[in-house]
Amino acid sequence: MTGDLLPTVLRGPEAPWVHRVFGCVGLPWATFRGDFGARQVLAERENADDKYYPYFDVLRKFLMPIWLERVVGKRLAFPLNTAWAK
Repeated sequence: MTGDLLPTVLRGPEAPWVHRVFGCVGLPWATFRGDFGARQVLAERENADDKYYPYFDVLRKFLMPIWLERVVGKRLAFPLNTAWAK
């Protein structure tokens, strides 16, 4: 599970049709991610869904970074990051 409950997607630079997905919390996100992945793999060219990749990037920004989470604690950081992402 990620800090903002959004799934994380990694595309291989050497094989952009290979996607690594983790952190799908719940059926709606898993369904969206499966559909998104299928459309990306089957697309012959760039499509409109490419705009979603920054939201699923492993290096995306959170309201409270990891170093601050260690100071204030996960009980405060997790709900703040989740609320900020929504």
